[in-house]
Amino acid sequence: MKRLGAEGRARSCERTRMRKPLYVRRWTTGAAAAATLVLSACIGVAPAGAVGAPVPPTDFMTYDFDTGERIADTPYDGATGNSGFVTEVADNAFRFTVKIAAAARAEQYRPVLQAVANELRAAGVADLTIAPGQFSLSPEPSATVPRHEIHFFTLPSGPCGAGFAGCAIAYQQGRASGKDFDNLVTAAKNWIYPVVDGYSPQNKHHVVAHEIGHALGLKHYDAPFQGVNQVMHPSKYDSSTFQNGDRAGLAYLGRDERPIGTLEPVTFPSSGKIRATGWAFDPDQWKAATVRITVDGGIVKQFDTSVNRPDVNAAYRLPSFAPRGFDVTFDVSAASHVVCMTVLNYPRDTYTPAGSCQTVTSKGALTSTRIQGGDRYESAAAVSRTAFPTSAPVVVVASGEAFPDALASGPVAAKLGGPLLLTQGTALTAPTKAEIARLKPSKIIVSGGTASINDAVVNELKKLAGSVVRVSGADRYETSRKLASYAFSSASVAFVASGDTFPDGLSAGAGAAGRGAPLLLVSSGPTAADAATGSLVKSLKATAVRVVGGTAVVSASTLNTVKASVADTQRVAGADRFLTSVAVAKNYFPTATSQVFVVNGLNFPDGLVSAPLAAVKKAPVFLSPGHCLNREVLTQMDRLGASQLTLIGGTTSLNADVAAGRIC
Repeated sequence: MKRLGAEGRARSCERTRMRKPLYVRRWTTGAAAAATLVLSACIGVAPAGAVGAPVPPTDFMTYDFDTGERIADTPYDGATGNSGFVTEVADNAFRFTVKIAAAARAEQYRPVLQAVANELRAAGVADLTIAPGQFSLSPEPSATVPRHEIHFFTLPSGPCGAGFAGCAIAYQQGRASGKDFDNLVTAAKNWIYPVVDGYSPQNKHHVVAHEIGHALGLKHYDAPFQGVNQVMHPSKYDSSTFQNGDRAGLAYLGRDERPIGTLEPVTFPSSGKIRATGWAFDPDQWKAATVRITVDGGIVKQFDTSVNRPDVNAAYRLPSFAPRGFDVTFDVSAASHVVCMTVLNYPRDTYTPAGSCQTVTSKGALTSTRIQGGDRYESAAAVSRTAFPTSAPVVVVASGEAFPDALASGPVAAKLGGPLLLTQGTALTAPTKAEIARLKPSKIIVSGGTASINDAVVNELKKLAGSVVRVSGADRYETSRKLASYAFSSASVAFVASGDTFPDGLSAGAGAAGRGAPLLLVSSGPTAADAATGSLVKSLKATAVRVVGGTAVVSASTLNTVKASVADTQRVAGADRFLTSVAVAKNYFPTATSQVFVVNGLNFPDGLVSAPLAAVKKAPVFLSPGHCLNREVLTQMDRLGASQLTLIGGTTSLNADVAAGRIC
């Protein structure tokens, strides 16, 4: 009990009437009705002569939300238990509309309510909207309150009982967990009695904030927190606003528990049909979940889960009153699609993704395999084993510590009929040595000068093959030309890409290898060496040159210099490195294939060795940022009739979302 300053004899008594657990939710076979509970927590004004005397606990009422049937009162249990929250409440609906019931005294509380709402919103613990105007609302505790609403009454009487300044009733809904002490506050009623009209602005604010706190699921906080008595303190009022401990409690109560679910691997019962199965539930809902299935972002099915899933109930310890599974079939067009599941997130009333999306093609569900090793050298050897499972007449070896020589080497290896392997510049790496020993080549080509691969490595290689030839030039550009001259006596088409950056060179190398063509490296800007590039492609009797990449990586001046030697010189490029890889695939892999290759476009090692594999399998190489695929990749897969992604590199290079065909 505490005297409220200027209020003279008016005293405030705040108490929460609690009850022991009551099993009032009614579980029935195959269905359920949620018995939602009602809590009344009040601020009391002690009658004259009763200073210090407790108010008898006669004001607490519990009602069945569905039937309005009253449940017997139980004794007051103080402010202990359940971590300071209203008994059986674990969350609230966060977003509420406060409606002021029609009454002559009501409007004086609108600015107070707005101030409380502003503070809660600023703290991010609840989103209250004070509805304009007044409403005809039933003050009866058992009367229905729509979800997401708080009804605010200033009537001279109500359920608080004699001697109280105000009270609140929190309407609770059972949740999917089926546990006691795990309900959700979905609606509430507040009463403010006439005695509060005469309170000071600060104490009036305190009473309203206190009752809103009960409406949101807080009970009394009867000790100072960080040296300050909280707004939910039953008798002491250092604070008239939510702060510190009160806010911490409301932040906990207002948290969102998102839906959980799985879209199981889709199947294709017949042409143009997809069958989707899976399960879902929202921890905040006791009933079946509402699910949407989308294809390419558009809704194709919306339904409530209707299939019993004992496995899900057992895994999440759910009661079996609501079905958690689904089994639906729908039509799709002959193309690549992304199938996703979203679930209605109660009480936020938004649809939230649950489970992973799946990418499917007109040929069926997308599958994926992975070629990888412990590092770039092991990965290169793994790619070699895939492309050349028995032997190879030639092996090309390039530095794995830099990209330029290896970019130009991939198409050379493809032309000569062998793999491209990587090594350190100062020591022959063990995986590379072992792979060469397995392949038993008669010749090894070493790409680049001694600055890239020193003579000690060449001497080691000479122990593995009868002939070892180093091919190098004064710089990366001349090295690419000398490699082309070594491997190609002629070529109908030549590919050109920047040697200053690697991404477009990865795409160009795969395209060149697939067409049996060389890859020549040029500088990003015009140089005197561009004329040498033009002269070489002319000497190779090329009738076409394809410059891969935009003007930022290969200038228009460079293209025009080459065009002076070969008239059919054109640029192949996309809006970025990933779409450039799509452009190369679209133009230079026109025939059907069952698989495509994917490499990381943000780092070079795994992609360097992909060109010979692309040539052997006659399949394109697409670039990925490592966590998704561009949608155009799926379009090209559908064009090629491919349903398998083969990822080159480990999960740190290309993660599980890439393997699943997740769209960027």
